[in-house]
Amino acid sequence: MTHPLPLSLFLPPPTEPPTSGPVITGGRKTYRVNDTVELMCTSSPSRPPAHLSWRINGRPAPQEHVTKDRPYVAHDGLLTQISRLAFVARPHHFEGGNLEVKCVAEISEHHLKHHKAIPKNFRPWERSFQASTGSSLGTSVAVLVVACLAVLVAAER
Repeated sequence: MTHPLPLSLFLPPPTEPPTSGPVITGGRKTYRVNDTVELMCTSSPSRPPAHLSWRINGRPAPQEHVTKDRPYVAHDGLLTQISRLAFVARPHHFEGGNLEVKCVAEISEHHLKHHKAIPKNFRPWERSFQASTGSSLGTSVAVLVVACLAVLVAAER
């Protein structure tokens, strides 16, 4: 006679992609060289939590400027991810006088491949933050050039 063995089957919780893009908070409209830029990116709730990454002027932000909080679990079991970016603005951050910081929220490729609840055409969500230098560097250079030209013209007379 055989005895039935108890069998426990554990299934992962259902996958739910984010329903909207991330939100960037903090920051100012203008920055000057040597100002500290501090931004926070919050994903919309999902399961698994979204992976958040930062881009500064189209390039990945150095990891030493990024901190990631533990995901916040809502009452419905969905998870919200928070990531913070903090860096000191340098001249190279202001391409054309502007600074663009982007937060990208993605569900990992592993979950895209193994959980059919996420559509295959799922695209990462992005949110951008833009600021200007807040300085008159461009104007200062133009004034300096005009002043130099005036000195040269005066010297030739």
